[in-house]
Amino acid sequence: MMNQDTLTGGGTGFDLGSFAKGVLLYLLYRKKICFDESEYRKIHLQRDLGIFTGIWFRFPKLHFLAHFSDDPEMQVAVLGQELRVLVDDEEFRGRFDAGKPTVVFVSYDVARAGASKVVLEILKDYAKTHNTVFFSLAGGDRKATFTDCASYCVFELGTRGCQKQLQRQLERVGRVVRPELAIVNSIGAAEALVPLAGAGIPRMQLIHEIADIEDLRRFETVARFADATVFPANFVRDRALNVCAGLDASKCQVLPQGVFEEKDDPEDGGTEGVRSGLLPASWDDGSIVVLGVGGVNFRKGVDLFLMCAGLVGGKFPGEKVRFLWVGFGYESISTEFPAYLRHQLRVTQLADVVHFTGELRDLPAAYACADIFFLPSRLDPLPLVAQQAMDCGLPVVCFDEAGGIPEFLRADPVAAGGVVGYLDVPAAAGKIMAFAADPELRNLVGEAGRRVARSAFDTETYIESIRSLGRRLCVGGVRRTAEPPPPGR
Repeated sequence: MMNQDTLTGGGTGFDLGSFAKGVLLYLLYRKKICFDESEYRKIHLQRDLGIFTGIWFRFPKLHFLAHFSDDPEMQVAVLGQELRVLVDDEEFRGRFDAGKPTVVFVSYDVARAGASKVVLEILKDYAKTHNTVFFSLAGGDRKATFTDCASYCVFELGTRGCQKQLQRQLERVGRVVRPELAIVNSIGAAEALVPLAGAGIPRMQLIHEIADIEDLRRFETVARFADATVFPANFVRDRALNVCAGLDASKCQVLPQGVFEEKDDPEDGGTEGVRSGLLPASWDDGSIVVLGVGGVNFRKGVDLFLMCAGLVGGKFPGEKVRFLWVGFGYESISTEFPAYLRHQLRVTQLADVVHFTGELRDLPAAYACADIFFLPSRLDPLPLVAQQAMDCGLPVVCFDEAGGIPEFLRADPVAAGGVVGYLDVPAAAGKIMAFAADPELRNLVGEAGRRVARSAFDTETYIESIRSLGRRLCVGGVRRTAEPPPPGR
């Protein structure tokens, strides 16, 4: 399905005809082409392009149009789908069913993270009954999946100053259908609320972030322009209300997202293929595996994961306890934090105890390999990976007051057996050693966590709650043109 206004491409050298064509296309269509220009420079441009290097680096869209406007493979590589410029309004109208209502989705990105997974599942469900329009401010590697689900789809409108782009897109959609609802996903996309309000579309904001570490201005935008705001946990809602005095508590709801299943990815060879290459050969079958999942950054507490491994590794009697971290970023040389971790791992001599796998497209094999799930995050709203670990029956060790997961575990006194004081690494190590030493205790706490997950994190309930809220917004008289945007918008 062709769902985006843009162009595509072939070739890398300089040709006067291609350059002239590229300039013409650039002048006509540059505003319709959306992709991550910095990423394009890194992947598709080299410094040895000669006299035109400066031009290409300054105008990557010009390079794309000059060299790749007829190359379907590059369309998919750069834009996530095979596309062409839409010049026929009749074709555009054909994407929409006049007999169906229309809902607009705006997400910060389409990366392989929990927040984009949440909005994808909501989009899939709405696509059964609605025309679905999807916009993202940034990119990500789930473009093709979103494209398959949406009637009309445009990526990378811009993470700053997106309002004019979005207003232009809404005007085009509005000439064909009148959206009855807009769902904005992630606080990073809050800026989109302003043109949506200007178009008179009822607006629901999904917030997956903790306000203490986000830009307060975005929460102020939500307070001013959102008709309803949905948080995944009381902890996340309460921090937002505490930080942003303008938020109306009566418009805030807590709806924990469901445990969205991860499917085995054929590119990874399926679950068995991943399992065979996931653990180092030196880790024999008798090892107790402690799993951590997430991007390698300070907020996720990967350094605390290593500290805990240092306290447990080599001191546990009997079977060995190993620590496995799944997530991108450990080998990065563009940020400092991974360098500190590599130094920490080297100095503490934990190379035989800790293993970083990098990112996995699908996680079922990682959960299958693990015996204990350790969530060392300093702040984490309601991480999908922890929900999935609970659903798999893994006992979860985590820090209290670090996010939403502890509040759900505390709903069951047995499931709460892995919750320790905030950033109390020695206590976490103690819990891990207790679970490692006692298979019955592991199973008992893990099964209690599974019951909590299947009671609190129900996908159908979550999506129906979103739909119910959406219906109330549509009939509640909130369809209006908002007050003028703040100065400087």
